[in-house]
Amino acid sequence: MNEAAYILGTLILAGGCLGLAFRLSLVDPVRGAASRVMLIAVALGLLLTVIFPVGDASEVRTWALAVVFTGLPCAAWMLARNRPPQMLWRMLQAAGGTAALLLIAMLVLRPGSVLSDVVFGAPLLTSVEHVLIAVEIVLVPLMALAVLRLRPPQTAANGAPGNDQGRGGVLYSP
Repeated sequence: MNEAAYILGTLILAGGCLGLAFRLSLVDPVRGAASRVMLIAVALGLLLTVIFPVGDASEVRTWALAVVFTGLPCAAWMLARNRPPQMLWRMLQAAGGTAALLLIAMLVLRPGSVLSDVVFGAPLLTSVEHVLIAVEIVLVPLMALAVLRLRPPQTAANGAPGNDQGRGGVLYSP
């Protein structure tokens, strides 16, 4: 049951990342390009973690998880930068920054790092890993909420680009 839940959750997250990348291509084709690339890489990394099991001798799973754990905070930050000062964008920046700080803490606490023996050790590492996973899971729906509020670039009646073409989507006013 635990394995099936992990696979299902991972596939849902990968699908969310791909759906988010597709939506970004429609509503924010220029400014969202870097975030789209990161989201597609994260989705592929998530799929690789399902394909290669935990006990596999290769390092594919480890590197795929590295792409996932670094890619989501980067995508969130790139998506939220230079946006209007609205609460949703600020929450996205805060969640991405929190995930990045937790990732740094996890790497510092990992066995084999210079500071792992000085700091509290395995119990703290496990707690940091669990919080990091929770924050990373929250990043996908938070990015989706932000992107769903964007409008596609406007075009003039004759099909020529409108005034906001190339500058990304515009937020709906509440």
